[in-house]
Amino acid sequence: MIVMIFDWARLQGIVRDDYFPDAHLPELLPDEPPAEHRPAITDPGDLGLLLRRIHGWFPRCQVPQSGLALRLAPYVALRPEELTGALWEEINIGKAIWTIPAARMKMKKPLLIPLSRQVIEILNLSKEFSKNSKFIFFSKRSKKYGHISKNTLLKALQKLGYNTIY
Repeated sequence: MIVMIFDWARLQGIVRDDYFPDAHLPELLPDEPPAEHRPAITDPGDLGLLLRRIHGWFPRCQVPQSGLALRLAPYVALRPEELTGALWEEINIGKAIWTIPAARMKMKKPLLIPLSRQVIEILNLSKEFSKNSKFIFFSKRSKKYGHISKNTLLKALQKLGYNTIY
């Protein structure tokens, strides 16, 4: 394809005839890096099983905040650190919107997440456990952050039998 582009450019007088005379792009490009495969659920039935396990695990988990965060994760599709660091000030229950500021996002762009009835239900339940903290998923154990860590969610999934190592 690139040879055809250069041939056209030569005919149009855009490039000289000696510009890439015998070059072929595949020879110029570096080899493609090997693909990194990460754990993923691709079967809808397996996804349903995971969601049922998460829902059933919450009443038995030692740290209710981790169970609630895990229940919230499929609804909002955030990176673990964005989810676990959620702040109450970002939530507008009345408008049913969660506004995550650019400073907390990996791509440094704000994100607006519409809140479904189920998400609002989980957020209201989490108020009982946040102990007037600014964090939705407060943790008295975490002196560094003040909220549960992203590893809390990964360990919870491992307890449920899912491979989270990549």
